[in-house]
Amino acid sequence: MRRFINLLLFLSAGISGCTTVPAPKYYRVLLDPTEATTPPFSTPVASLRVARFQAVPPLRQDSIVIYRNSSPRVDFSPYDRWESSPPDIVNRKLTEAFRESRLFSRVECQPSTTPADYILRGRILRFNQLKTQNGSYGEVALEIEFQNYKTHAIIWSAMVQYREKARTDDIEAVIDAVGSSLRYCIGQIVQNVKMGMAFRQSLQ
Repeated sequence: MRRFINLLLFLSAGISGCTTVPAPKYYRVLLDPTEATTPPFSTPVASLRVARFQAVPPLRQDSIVIYRNSSPRVDFSPYDRWESSPPDIVNRKLTEAFRESRLFSRVECQPSTTPADYILRGRILRFNQLKTQNGSYGEVALEIEFQNYKTHAIIWSAMVQYREKARTDDIEAVIDAVGSSLRYCIGQIVQNVKMGMAFRQSLQ
C-alpha cells in the first residue's frame, strides 16, 4: 500500500513538473508627446505639478482589465499586463505632454520642496478593454481637477473620456485603441488647461 501511495505521489509530481505556465506579456502605451504641443499664449512663467492620479480598485495594478457590456463582472487578463500601473502611465504621459505644450515654465510629477503655482490631479475611472457584440474597444475615462496651488481655487474640473474601436479583438489592437483613447483625453486636458490659463490672464 505504501509503495502504491509513493507511486501516485511520484506520478503526480511528474505531471505537475511537465505543466508550464505561460510567461506574462507586458505592453506599453505609445504616445508622441509632441502631439500635445500648442503655441503658448505668452512667455510661460508659472509652474505645474501633476499629482499622482487615484484610480478605482481594478485599475490600481498592472493587469489589463476587461469589461463586458453584457455582464456586471470585471475580469482581468491572466497573461497580458501593462508595463506599469495605469496611474503611473497616466501621470507619466500627462507630464510629458505638458512639458511639450510649453504652457508652463516647469512641469513636475514628483513631490518636491519647491512649491508649484498650479496642480493637476485626478482619478482614473476607465483604462481597459471593453468587449461588446460589435467587437472590442479601448476605453479611458479620467476625472480631472486643475487648481491654483496657492489660493486653492478650482480653475477647471471635468470628466474627460473616449472610447476607440479596436481593429480586431487581438490584444495588441486593443492596446492601440486604449492608447488612442488616452491620446484624445490628454489633448482635451491640455487644451482646457490652456483656455483656463488664458482666461485668468485676461482678468489680470
